[in-house]
Amino acid sequence: VGARLQREGGRPDLIERLADEERDAAAALPLAAGLAFEVLSDDGDVVPGQSFTVTAAAANQGAAAVHLEAVSVRVPDGWRAAPIEALAPRALEPGQRAAVRFEVTASPEARYSQPYWRRPAGANRFELEVPAHDGLPWSPPDVVGAVRYRVQDVEAPLEAPALWRYEGPAGGEKQKVVQVVPALSVQLTPALGIVPLPARAAKEFRVTVVNHTKGPASARVRLETPPGWRVEPGEAALSFRYEGEAVTPRFLAAPPAALAAGALEVRAVATHGGRAFREGVQVIAYPHVEERHMVRPAAAAVRALDARVAPGVQVGYVMGAGDEVADALRQLGASVTLLGPDELAYGDLSRYSTIVTGIRAYQTRPDLKSNHHRVMRYVEQGGHLVVQYNKFEFNVLAEAPRSAGMIYSRPAMTDSPFAPYPAAVSAARVSDEDAPVRVLAPSHPFFTAPNRLGPGDWAGWVQERGLYFLEARDPRYVELVSMEDPFPYNAGLKKGALVEANVGRGTWTYVGLGLFRQIPAGTPGAWRLLANLVSRPRGRQVRTGHGS
Repeated sequence: VGARLQREGGRPDLIERLADEERDAAAALPLAAGLAFEVLSDDGDVVPGQSFTVTAAAANQGAAAVHLEAVSVRVPDGWRAAPIEALAPRALEPGQRAAVRFEVTASPEARYSQPYWRRPAGANRFELEVPAHDGLPWSPPDVVGAVRYRVQDVEAPLEAPALWRYEGPAGGEKQKVVQVVPALSVQLTPALGIVPLPARAAKEFRVTVVNHTKGPASARVRLETPPGWRVEPGEAALSFRYEGEAVTPRFLAAPPAALAAGALEVRAVATHGGRAFREGVQVIAYPHVEERHMVRPAAAAVRALDARVAPGVQVGYVMGAGDEVADALRQLGASVTLLGPDELAYGDLSRYSTIVTGIRAYQTRPDLKSNHHRVMRYVEQGGHLVVQYNKFEFNVLAEAPRSAGMIYSRPAMTDSPFAPYPAAVSAARVSDEDAPVRVLAPSHPFFTAPNRLGPGDWAGWVQERGLYFLEARDPRYVELVSMEDPFPYNAGLKKGALVEANVGRGTWTYVGLGLFRQIPAGTPGAWRLLANLVSRPRGRQVRTGHGS
């Protein structure tokens, strides 16, 4: 009826409602008849050009006979699906099952399984690679089985995607639709490489290659670098013994001595069977969802920038949540030691010129809270503590236990037990990444040494300036920057994004600026500021006057 209305120019809303009713009826009919239909593949990850077997099976779990008219497998253009044995039309009696096996061959040019949208490089928008899939949550499966059946005088189709079933990592059976993957998956790390200028040292890159072919394979891997770079080795030969094996060769890429500041790119390429592979598969897999794939270029952004840390910097780093700052400090040339529970409780903290707490570390690291007194003793004896952004957990000794389904509520604004003087993390933020920044203490070392910051260092930030600023309520805190969003919904001058206080012979610094967003984005000014934050010698305080 819906198709006829569409041909005759019927009302679109009626056509849509009729289509919904037809889909509901088509789904209800096999349930009423007790007809179960499943399509299983003998492989979950197939490479272009590969053949595999798909079994389509129908089972009559009802009380009356179901007549099977035809069983088929639908595949994309360029693929092939042929029955290994034919199934003549037959009546499936209650309790009976019938199955047909098909040999399916993926097209040599089959599209890898991935979203049908992609964000172009340098653009804050998505483009459709497969416009026909616009509006769908995900592209339809490539391999779909279909059975045409008849119950009494009613004939109807029933479809099911081809699934691969396997044992999940936590036990129990999982399943996923058949995925198309490259014969070699290539991933390059680090995703962002920083070259402090002047360029003196070679940069290490690692290329992880995963074999998706169905057995032993060989490949050769190399880096593609900007002109003037030297790479050792020039090429690496890889040998794989089995499907799923990963091999990671290392390369040292030396930039030219005259390298200028700017953005560059390094790519990795693996060759196998006369084909070049320049992309890698990121597997998105959790116990509660079906596995999905993201295919990304095997490329690393390289940022050459005038940023350096002071000689002899020794950083003790308390890792936080989703934290990439420790690796950033290593790329700048700082010596970084990750501080675990034992180091915080028993280690000699005095050997570090600066200790940095990671993003939301006071939430994710109970051992940091437990050993806060040792960290503050380190500060009082001349150390420098840099506390990166925290949420309201910073304001309380311990979170109250929450029952399932309990709505999170913000705790009352009380002075933090982890700040040296009366202060608390607030909800203040500046959301415009281009909001003007006013430096309140221009001669402070954070803005002068070893990198002299200027207005250009506040340009090119991403997403926001910062969030969860410190509300300082004591004159011993010194506010170093202020800023204001340009729109009325967050009006008013904001402080607390960068605050310092002298404590004993050392210093305590709170950083509400969103360095954790800027660092992976390669924002030059944020990298330069980070280098300055950790470069102060032990026992060196700055007298900039008090007041916030």
